[in-house]
Amino acid sequence: MGKRGRPPKRKSVTNTPSKRDQCYTILSSDDETGNKKETLRLPTP
Repeated sequence: MGKRGRPPKRKSVTNTPSKRDQCYTILSSDDETGNKKETLRLPTP
């Protein structure tokens, strides 16, 4: 059981930073292009 819980935890850690990096890049791009308002308006009805 201990060995089985280790592999899944490692995959989660590698996937977390990847998703966070993408979020940061999108935020940076929105800030530079000034499309942050449009992005926030799209999700909100």
